[in-house]
Amino acid sequence: MLWQNTNVQEMSLFILLWIKEHTPFRKDSKTAQKFSDNLSHSRERLETLKAQLETAKVEAVKEFPQEQELAEKTERLGELNVLLDVGKSDKVMMDEEPDEK
Repeated sequence: MLWQNTNVQEMSLFILLWIKEHTPFRKDSKTAQKFSDNLSHSRERLETLKAQLETAKVEAVKEFPQEQELAEKTERLGELNVLLDVGKSDKVMMDEEPDEK
């Protein structure tokens, strides 16, 4: 790909030169300033996202501190659900009226 080994500054310069050659900007045009502002904002946003990505990578490899507790409570919840289901099936059988013939 053309842009793989190109840094942000080189891409920005290329874009600015392309726009200068292919767009009829006037020197007093606000469009160039808007482009420059958008470029600055995009660079800031990119740096913020890079920092967030690095933080997320660090957090992703950390162990979950309550992992053992979660496993125990999940197992207990499963046991309680089984006990509750047993009670429901007994109640359903008691609630049924016998067939009268």
